[in-house]
Amino acid sequence: MRLPSASRVGLAAHCLYPWTSDHPWDDGDSPAAAFGRAVHACAELLPGFDERQIASDLGIDCDDVVPLIYALAAHAHGLSEADAKRLPMYVSHISGVVLEAGRTACVRAEVAIAYDVMTMHARCAARGEVRDRSRRGPDEMILIIDLLVEGAQAWAINWKTGRSARYEHPRDSPQLRAEALAVYRLLGRAPRASIGAVDEDGVIMRSHDFTTWELDTIAAELMELRRRQIEEPSVPRPGMHCRDLYCPMVSRCPATRGALAAVDRPSELPMPLGGIAIRSDEHLRSVRERVALIEEGLPHIKRAMREYLVKRGAVEVTPGVYYGPVEHKGRERVDLEVPGATEVVERHLGPEAAKEAVEVSASKTSLARGVRAAAEVGQRAAMERALLGELRAVGAIKEGSPYVTLEEFRKDEQ
Repeated sequence: MRLPSASRVGLAAHCLYPWTSDHPWDDGDSPAAAFGRAVHACAELLPGFDERQIASDLGIDCDDVVPLIYALAAHAHGLSEADAKRLPMYVSHISGVVLEAGRTACVRAEVAIAYDVMTMHARCAARGEVRDRSRRGPDEMILIIDLLVEGAQAWAINWKTGRSARYEHPRDSPQLRAEALAVYRLLGRAPRASIGAVDEDGVIMRSHDFTTWELDTIAAELMELRRRQIEEPSVPRPGMHCRDLYCPMVSRCPATRGALAAVDRPSELPMPLGGIAIRSDEHLRSVRERVALIEEGLPHIKRAMREYLVKRGAVEVTPGVYYGPVEHKGRERVDLEVPGATEVVERHLGPEAAKEAVEVSASKTSLARGVRAAAEVGQRAAMERALLGELRAVGAIKEGSPYVTLEEFRKDEQ
């Protein structure tokens, strides 16, 4: 029975079911989580970073090393174009903190510590132990310190992306409390623990100097968590923590399925969208928690439905009505980079109207606006047909990739 990771300790304090049941965890991840992992992957390289040595090893120019690293990180973590563009900014902010800390102390990134919650012994963990649970003791949990600064005082830093992290404090963070304890047991010194909240504006550092009394209390809390995990019955304990602390099996949990089946038994009305009478404060709190479970679980369930339907095909949901994937032709787009395309637009609309029409973006909609500005009412349709016809002739109208949506349809309409 595996122990929760440091990042999940807060959730485990409310509900141990994800670690005591045999239900699989949800698949997939959010773009925000993928971006955070890409930032961490790049930040791991910062201590001792030597672009000349990397350039020599790879046989490339020094100037190409950093862009290559960002490109590889963006590809490996599936970042969108927008996230790939802001990745260097985030890593640059972290780099400033690492350089400053490294002036007077030894800094190490991604330090893995194996901490035994029953014996309270800590050791440096091999990199392979992070994924391979068979190499750990039964009561050991692995804690990853994003940046460990070993100076006059040990200092553990955990990088967080997103503005909400600015308001989190290490003293109240179950993850930072557990990491501080692991550093204390490993080095024998009560550390400072910090949350480095990184966003476009820089790094906001919120720190706490843990006392030995606090660290002993944390050790007792983790020991009690392990005891509960072993001795208590494996039952889900739903609540706001399912959403707020990102339960990894929210769409598969029996409590979530129950909430999806019925937000509240008395609310099962013939009209699904009809009103519901809230009978008491307790009733409201119960309904609110169940609605939160539904909201959190729906994206995962919709993704599972889509994957099933794309693989299997449409399903008859009512007599004669099917629900499934429907393929659409790609939307046409205008590419004014094609030689001669700009001249075509200017010839039909005039230089000023053409410039105004495509100032923000070139599309069939913006060209239609330009036609309305350049032609009288009775001439607009003919001008638009002629304009688009010439743009097609020079190859400036491109057809986008086909796309699929999930829809209800009758087979005779296909």
